[in-house]
Amino acid sequence: MGRIPRQRLGHGIYHVYNRAIEQKWIFETAEDRNKFLNLLVRFSEPYLLNIYHWVIMSNHFLCAA
Repeated sequence: MGRIPRQRLGHGIYHVYNRAIEQKWIFETAEDRNKFLNLLVRFSEPYLLNIYHWVIMSNHFLCAA
């Protein structure tokens, strides 16, 4: 059974993260990380998201937006 969707609280700062299953690597090379970072920037602009902090590691990422 899935969790109940969170309600949006309006404007604020949200921590967004994702981890790989079984701690497998999702970013194996610097090119992988750069592609992900470019996508993050590309898709944050049309939605007027401010990315304040970000961390990209081999098996997960974290953003504060």
